[in-house]
Amino acid sequence: MMMKKWKLLMMLMASILISGVIFTSCDDEDDQIIITFESAPETAEVGTEIEFSYSVISDRRLDEINFFKEGNIMSEMTIDDLGDNYYNGHFSYTPTVEDAGKNILFSIEVFDRRDNREIRTFRIEVEEMPSDIETYSAKLLGSHKNTDYGSSYNSSDNLVYILSDARENSELIDFIYFYGASNLATLASPDDSDAASVLTMSDWETRNSTTLALTEITKEQFNSMEDDRLITEAAEDASGTKANELSEGDVVFFETAAGVKGVVLVKGISEGDDGYMEIKVKIQK
Repeated sequence: MMMKKWKLLMMLMASILISGVIFTSCDDEDDQIIITFESAPETAEVGTEIEFSYSVISDRRLDEINFFKEGNIMSEMTIDDLGDNYYNGHFSYTPTVEDAGKNILFSIEVFDRRDNREIRTFRIEVEEMPSDIETYSAKLLGSHKNTDYGSSYNSSDNLVYILSDARENSELIDFIYFYGASNLATLASPDDSDAASVLTMSDWETRNSTTLALTEITKEQFNSMEDDRLITEAAEDASGTKANELSEGDVVFFETAAGVKGVVLVKGISEGDDGYMEIKVKIQK
């Protein structure tokens, strides 16, 4: 009889313990930690501080808040720094040169007094550092029937070639000027079909493929340009092998076959197939 009572008592205690574990587990699952960001930026520049507000609300008293950058701890706040079950804070970070061009992963980790954990992540794209540019002296490009000025341009050295010299140095030619019946004042890649119909280039050993496109950059912006930020912005939408129907004050983007980017300011135009275009070039170093 005693043995049966003892077994019954043990079963009752086990039942109580199991019920307690289930209750605790269910209670922890119901606990919530909510993390909210206030207008977190998606992009940033090197050397410019980014800052935004965030809030944490928890069913239980907060115990710890940690910030990480690419998995490495940035800041840590413990129970002494926190309030009861809520916290309003500010996140700030100044991207370094090493961050340039990277999509950086940040995360916030929150614990409550029962070690419930919540984590949220966000990414910030750090823009590339702008590069220095070189400003060339102005040059004159003659159209295909102009006998005074060459029509072929080498952006590496800011040199203009007449057609016979361009043929011998075809690998150096990045773009050509011509004034066509329908295209009018045009800067074109050596492999552009319209340029080939106007100038004789069938015997060129190399016909470079240069991207050219008219931009929204103004003459004033061109003149004040000291780095390649506007150049790289123009590259995002650039396509094609020529920029035609150009007028004085236009700014044309170009990217050479070697991947060097620059812009051309149209300083002036003398119309006609025997006319010329005055240009000024700014190019990545």
